Amino acid sequence: MIMHIDKNELETLMYKHKEVIGTRGKLSLWGEMLSIVANAVGVLTTGIPDLVKLAMGVLIVILGYDCIRQLYAAYTHPYTVDRLTEDIVKLDRTERRSSIIAIRDPQAPSRYLVYKDTGWGCDLFPNVATREPAENDVQHIRESLQKNYGLHAHDIKSLTFMGRQENEKPSPEHKGELRYYTYSIYNAQLEHVPAEWQHDTFTIDDRECAWKTLDEMNADEHTHQINADVLSFVKYYQ
Repeated sequence: MIMHIDKNELETLMYKHKEVIGTRGKLSLWGEMLSIVANAVGVLTTGIPDLVKLAMGVLIVILGYDCIRQLYAAYTHPYTVDRLTEDIVKLDRTERRSSIIAIRDPQAPSRYLVYKDTGWGCDLFPNVATREPAENDVQHIRESLQKNYGLHAHDIKSLTFMGRQENEKPSPEHKGELRYYTYSIYNAQLEHVPAEWQHDTFTIDDRECAWKTLDEMNADEHTHQINADVLSFVKYYQ
């Protein structure tokens, strides 16, 4: 999975946790603490000159303090590699990873199935949240088409991955802030067309659907503004 992360946000995260990034494991720290105590006992019980003993004692105190500090951090503010990874993933500016299905009309191959999306306020191709790996994504698409559009396995002649499209768009959920959208685009050929689909416009479970050409979709100013990248991609591969 490719992520888009703002460099300044990543630096802010790193500086925020710089004191605990790389915190060692508790077992390792306790082993070091025992070693420091053993060395301290050895220094105190040997007959070395007092000046040397003092110097070694100061060094042991410094090492002991640092070890105690790390132990405190390990127990109170553990920051593991997994936690760091999770925080970095949260910085991902990719707003949506969607799998888009361009379903051709078998009776008029230049037309595609679209539905009226109330969130974006325009006609869109059927789509689902992308799943990884690819085989899971294909299975998820087939299940979604059956659940939301009544298309069963025997209705779909082929489902072919065409490619991936990335684009930067203003996000409605983030007050127009630019976010990345990653689309996995598939082409679907139908073996059988449900009877209710054999009209220019029809309804599936309260979802307004229609057969439209790419030119018709591009002719709508709002649809073109929102979806021109996907429409161009599909047109290139049709």
